[in-house]
Amino acid sequence: MLRRRISHSGSGRLALTAALAAALSGGCTRAPPKLDAQRARAFLATYADIARAGYGAALSDARALATSVDAFVQRPSAEGLLRARAAWLTARGSYAQTEAFRFYGGPIDSVELLVNTWPVDENYLESEDGRTGLVADEARYPELSPRALAASNLEQGETSVSTGYHAIEFLLWGRDRNASGPGDRSFNDYDQAPHSRRRGQYLRAAAALLVENLSTVDAAWKGEYRASFLARPAEQALALAVKGLGTLSGGELLGERLTVAYETRSQENEHSCFSDNTHEDLRLDALGIENVCLGRYPGIVQGVGLTELVRGVDGPLAAELERDVSAVVAAIATIPAPFDQAILGDDAAPGRQAIARAMTALRVEAQDFAKVASALNLRGAPAAERTP
Repeated sequence: MLRRRISHSGSGRLALTAALAAALSGGCTRAPPKLDAQRARAFLATYADIARAGYGAALSDARALATSVDAFVQRPSAEGLLRARAAWLTARGSYAQTEAFRFYGGPIDSVELLVNTWPVDENYLESEDGRTGLVADEARYPELSPRALAASNLEQGETSVSTGYHAIEFLLWGRDRNASGPGDRSFNDYDQAPHSRRRGQYLRAAAALLVENLSTVDAAWKGEYRASFLARPAEQALALAVKGLGTLSGGELLGERLTVAYETRSQENEHSCFSDNTHEDLRLDALGIENVCLGRYPGIVQGVGLTELVRGVDGPLAAELERDVSAVVAAIATIPAPFDQAILGDDAAPGRQAIARAMTALRVEAQDFAKVASALNLRGAPAAERTP
């Protein structure tokens, strides 16, 4: 979300955000384009189909994660912990591809703070000495249920994260003290260590809450929200879709997830810092944008993408967009893992050069979305609304 330390993210990102906002609010004066109404509706239906497929996969994988977590907590073992970690990585991958549907008051935005908030203050969950934090403090936090975890999320500030993918990630991997790899929490933390019973309760409750929240989003894109989205005037629905894509590309990926980490060289600004999965988070976020632009969700959906819609209005811009979204996926794929090492060194270091190239590619892509908003004459985008 656009919520963290924006003072580090630079004027370039703010200019991109302003350009997209201006385009969506009618900042251009060009004549309305000859937008093919049938093609616009076909794109919006494809967009909704991709959202439904993506959240369906995210929910299915979150359920598999919860099942794996339950099995591990009931019988802690090294093998069980590895299986739970593998399930988290799979669940994380399917969710990342859905982030293209954020940032405009859609179903995910009503629960996202419980699903994907970061960075995490580890000491809020459990301190270095294991004496304080939600896991250890039975007096202050006697209950570790899904409802109790939701109530404690962000209770003490923006990093007091108690729910979602990254809290679960910390509970599975622990602190990352290894320069060449992720955290290495022992399965004994759930077996013989102090507070093992409560730690297990916490892990199971966090996984159950993730399933609950994704269930609401999945149901919305299968039913009521999907219907209301497709019933909107085409211009309004298109404005929402382009706003989400442009905000993820420029504000979130370029700004929050790459520029802040690049400029600070701090592991604390890495997205999935405990599992060292940040490079995959970034790649799959970019792939989610490309999916919408090309009108696909591999193996499930193939329809009219944003580039095809734009082609009917501005052929060169459509070709530019198609080229640039693919370039972002390719550029991010070259960032070496682990990400927390790639951000280190001087600007000539290979990792930092790869990140800089990805930032440049994202800047171009974000500019493309501002151009698309202008080319499609997407004025008067409605204010964000609560999901029914």
